[in-house]
Amino acid sequence: MTIFQRVVKGVQQIEYKPQDKATSINADKDIKICKFCDRIFEVFTAYARIFACEFYHDFPRYGKGKCECPYCRMKKGEKTFYYWDRGNKKEIEMKYFQTMYKTK
Repeated sequence: MTIFQRVVKGVQQIEYKPQDKATSINADKDIKICKFCDRIFEVFTAYARIFACEFYHDFPRYGKGKCECPYCRMKKGEKTFYYWDRGNKKEIEMKYFQTMYKTK
């Protein structure tokens, strides 16, 4: 019998860890809505000093902050991307962003 079958029958309970309860709060801090292209995005570290931006199509917009995504800032010609990480303002140079598609 698999774990899923045990949970369905009520034999085994799902145990939640304390850090599981904070995942929705952390998602609201990390995931933002772009003011210009109106897409939901998240900036994350792809490699050691290379950053990437992931766009989400089907994602709830309630409670998300608004700021410009890195690609809209690249189109404007900005050289740095500022973001908040654990309460500290950090900046990333645009040359460290891994582009998923060509930008002009």
